[in-house]
Amino acid sequence: MYNNMTLFIVSNPTNVDNLNTLSLVKNLVLRSLQSSIDFPTSLFLNPNICEYFTLDGYINPLNSTINLLNSTLLKQLIITPSTHDFVFPISDSALPFTALPKSLQIFSIVNGGIATIKSKNIFNNVKSVNLKTNSFSGPLPDLILNNMVIINFINNNFTGTIPDSYCNTLLNVSYNIGITNIPVCYSCYMNSQYDVLSYLIKNTSVSELNFPTCINNSPVPNIIFNNNSFTLWGENLGYKTPISNQPNTMEMIIPNKLFKGQVTDFSFKKTITFEFIGRNYTLSTTSNHPIIEKIILSVENTFVYSGSFFSYNKSDILITIEGKECQISSTTFNETICILSTSLSQPYSIVLFTSFGLTTQATIEKEKAINDITMCTVDCNNGICFTGNGSCICDSEYQGNDCSISIYDCSFSGENYCGAFGQCNNQSGICICDNNHQGLKCDLPFIDCGGCNETISTGNLCNNQTGLCTCDKHFTGQHCELPLQYISSVMPSSTTGGLVQIYGWFGTLHKDLIIKIGNFECVNFFINSSYVSCSINEGSGTKSVNLTQNGIIYIAKDIYHYSEMVYRCPNDCSDHGVCNTLVGECKCNSGWGGFNCNAKNNPTSSTTSTPSETSGPIKSPDSETNVNKTDGSTVLNNEKTAYEIKLLSLVEYDFNQNIIKVNSFTNWGVDNSNNNLYIFNHTLNGTNCNVIYTIEEVKTPRKYSFGGLDLTLDAYSIKTSIVIENYPYVSSLNTLQLQIESIASDDKINQPNECNHEETQIDTSQIENDQILNYITISKNKKILYGRFINRVISDGYPTFITTKIVQPSKNQSNDNQSVIVGLNLPHCTNKCIIDPDFSVLVSSEYKECSSGNNGRGKWFLPVNQFSLD
Repeated sequence: MYNNMTLFIVSNPTNVDNLNTLSLVKNLVLRSLQSSIDFPTSLFLNPNICEYFTLDGYINPLNSTINLLNSTLLKQLIITPSTHDFVFPISDSALPFTALPKSLQIFSIVNGGIATIKSKNIFNNVKSVNLKTNSFSGPLPDLILNNMVIINFINNNFTGTIPDSYCNTLLNVSYNIGITNIPVCYSCYMNSQYDVLSYLIKNTSVSELNFPTCINNSPVPNIIFNNNSFTLWGENLGYKTPISNQPNTMEMIIPNKLFKGQVTDFSFKKTITFEFIGRNYTLSTTSNHPIIEKIILSVENTFVYSGSFFSYNKSDILITIEGKECQISSTTFNETICILSTSLSQPYSIVLFTSFGLTTQATIEKEKAINDITMCTVDCNNGICFTGNGSCICDSEYQGNDCSISIYDCSFSGENYCGAFGQCNNQSGICICDNNHQGLKCDLPFIDCGGCNETISTGNLCNNQTGLCTCDKHFTGQHCELPLQYISSVMPSSTTGGLVQIYGWFGTLHKDLIIKIGNFECVNFFINSSYVSCSINEGSGTKSVNLTQNGIIYIAKDIYHYSEMVYRCPNDCSDHGVCNTLVGECKCNSGWGGFNCNAKNNPTSSTTSTPSETSGPIKSPDSETNVNKTDGSTVLNNEKTAYEIKLLSLVEYDFNQNIIKVNSFTNWGVDNSNNNLYIFNHTLNGTNCNVIYTIEEVKTPRKYSFGGLDLTLDAYSIKTSIVIENYPYVSSLNTLQLQIESIASDDKINQPNECNHEETQIDTSQIENDQILNYITISKNKKILYGRFINRVISDGYPTFITTKIVQPSKNQSNDNQSVIVGLNLPHCTNKCIIDPDFSVLVSSEYKECSSGNNGRGKWFLPVNQFSLD
């Protein structure tokens, strides 16, 4: 590492061989005042010896040339011999150094006897060269001086012309009386910058010098700004910092070629001005498209462009007219002249003017000598700017004020695709039809429906070909103005009459409203779009509700049942239980079961007795419950008897009880299952209607409520429930029926019990629409499957009365395999329906225990199916 030490070795330094061992010396000076010393060649074998080296005094002549490339830190080399024979031994008294380090900035050999310079690029990286008082003669050497600033050839014997290669240096050739010609680059600035160029002619015979006229050598300035800093470069820019219209600080980097500086006031916007050779030159501070204001055809095929933001450099300008290049003859910031080799052939010709890589387009008219230019305010994209009025002329396939929109042809096979009743929209390629036609080809009639009540329902649409409205399933009428009402639930009055509450959808138009329950007309009604209330006289039993409005009749069949204070129980509970008259449900005595307490059940308390055919209590046989996770069916196997219960289908009926659609339950997905609970789901094909089916094995007796009814479940029963959501009715007049199948068959797995053999018997006599609870029984082999159906459903959040019917016995009946299909008639529930039937299996009073093989407590299978539609 160097410090700022300066080492002077003066007087008589006879031995300099050890200088290359020096360190920490930045500036080394060798001065021999008495005896001669050799040039310290070994010194420069050490690349770190010093940055500044000076050698003067008595120096022995060099015997060979020297390569200084190894001295990578050397910045300054000054040699001043006392005698003129420093390089005499070298061939042609040439410059003794064959190569200089790139770090060298200042080079000086004064009084060295140098007569020639062999290498043209020896000083390529040096900024200042002093070869004063040497032995040069003849023409100045034609050197490569890319970075040279100052070069001093004072007091030599040069003759002839100064080469152009010196134009970018501050050249001093004073006292070279043979110089006769100086290049035009210097003569242009001789008057305005004489103070720095006078050394070209000092002490020479001025009368013998040739000063060329300053023509064809105009300055060619360019500038780049980076914030407030700028770089000014080009050709013929002078040998002093130029004067500017903007305050700035500037330094000359390369004479006549490169300057750098900063403006002190950056308030100006787009241009800055500099003075060169007594004239002002305007330069752009930002990147701008050239602005053309006028184009003049001065003489044949010579065009003069006036405007701004042109370049002074001809190589930066490219002009084409009709696609042919116009040769640039001269150019400034405001004016460019070019010559076209051929005459214009088109009435309107496109001119592309490019400056600094940015292009402006203009249009000229052939017959006009002067074209005033109005530039387009937008880019013409797929067209040309007609500068006669500043508008775009688009190509044949484009349109729009900026020619950016494609033209789409509506023709087909050469014919007008839009026919006689439409026009082509060339922006979209779509026909625009007149008021009485429509369609892609405007070949279909257009008939206004006069409104289809679209604001009430987006499903109401106008068929403009027929002029008829296509109504949403909730509306009808010429203009879909009439609601197609439906009833989803009813809360009835008691048998003494009174308030009736009806839920559903009734629209907003209620002209000529009539509500009948059975044969009685409901009065004092209130109605809105989803609720109706009215008063009814006393009555009893199950009735249909007729709601007529706007001339449209809607009948909810058997949906109304007068609320009774007392309901009878089946067979008065067979004298084996107590009747709950609030719902008509038997509470059987211990040891008895079934809906009428006429079947044997395990007693609730333990007993000890010897099994026999006649003495009780009777222990029921063990049962095995199996749930099929594919079809959702439940099978109870008990001795040689098997009972199966499954959801069969969901059927949609129209107003006249015609079947519209049958939705079969086949593949169920399992949402959850554990030891006693199974949850299935099924989505109807092509809809968002979801059916959720739950099966639960009840372990202990319990009470539960449904639709305002308090009911009980026996132990070892199976409880099922179904939720049907978002059913998509074909019409608002339609209703649903949920069909459940119960099957009795022989169990092929367990061993037979011949003492209880009995054929299958199905009893549906307890299906009564006037009762809250309906029952069916299937008996086989002295064992009975009970099915209880509650004539009540939760429809869209409200309880309402429903009816139960026997749809039909199942097909392919036999003594070993018989079934019954029960249909639950549901109202028009749109969001959710909940339904709740239940089933149980007991033994008849005639059941015999034929053996005592099973001493454990029997498992009773009581499937309870509860179906829900919300």
